[in-house]
Amino acid sequence: MGYGLPGCVGVQLAHPNSLVIDIAGEASVLMTMQEMSTALQYELPIKIFIINNQYMGMVRQWQELLHGGRYAHSYTEALPDFVEAGRGLSRRRHSLRAPRRRRRRDPRD
Repeated sequence: MGYGLPGCVGVQLAHPNSLVIDIAGEASVLMTMQEMSTALQYELPIKIFIINNQYMGMVRQWQELLHGGRYAHSYTEALPDFVEAGRGLSRRRHSLRAPRRRRRRDPRD
C-alpha cells in the first residue's frame, strides 16, 4: 500500500526521458503524498491519477479473502483536497469528475 507515488519518483529519476504515471487510489496517495515535494524538488514530471474508490484497496482485499467479508475501518471520509495539495506545491493540477448530463437542446430554439 502506498507504493505507487514513491515508486514513480524512483522510476522517473532512473528514466528521466520517460513518461511516468501513478494510477492509485486515494488512500495510497494519502499514505505517501509527502513524496510530491520530492518530485517538485527534483523537477520530476510524474503524472498522478487519483481514483477515489472509497476504500483502502489492500485492506479491503484482505478483509474479503481472509476475514469472510467482515469490513471494519477501511475507508475514511476525512480526505484532503488533492487538487489544493497540488496547488500548494505549485504544481499543475487538474480535477476530473463525471460529466454532467446536458439537456438536449430543442432544435426549434
